[in-house]
Amino acid sequence: MPYLKVIIGVQAGVLIGGLAVWAGTYSNSTDLITASAQPVSEQLALLQCYSHMPIQAEYYNCSDIHLTGLKPTVGDVIASIMSANLTSVSNRQSFDCIDNVCSLSVTDCKPWQSNECSTRFLKYELDKDQQIKPDSFNCIDVP
Repeated sequence: MPYLKVIIGVQAGVLIGGLAVWAGTYSNSTDLITASAQPVSEQLALLQCYSHMPIQAEYYNCSDIHLTGLKPTVGDVIASIMSANLTSVSNRQSFDCIDNVCSLSVTDCKPWQSNECSTRFLKYELDKDQQIKPDSFNCIDVP
C-alpha cells in the first residue's frame, strides 16, 4: 500500500508540472500572436493584389506547397504560411521590412526542439515609392 501512495503522488506531480508548462507556453504564444497580428494583416491586404503573380523558377526555393496552377504563385506561398501558422501554437508568423526588402515568414518549431527550427519566407522588394516590385517575389525554405 505505501507504494501505491508514492505512485499516485508521482503521477499527480507529473500532471501538475505538465499543466504548468502548457499554461506557460500558451500564455507566451498568445502574446506573440497579439503583438504581430496588426502588421501581418495589413501586409496581407496589400499582398492580395499579387496573389496570382507567378514566382520565377530561379526565385522559388520552397518545398511541399500545394500549387493552384502549373507554376507557384504568391498566393500559394501565402496560403502555405497561413496554414503552417495554424497548425501549432509554437509556430511564429512575422513580417519585417528592412531597407525596402520585406518578408512575410513563419517559423516552425516542434515542442521538443529548442533550436533547429525551419522557416519559410516570402520575400519581396519595394521601389522608391514604397510600391511592391512584382518581379521580386522569392520563396525560401530554411531548414
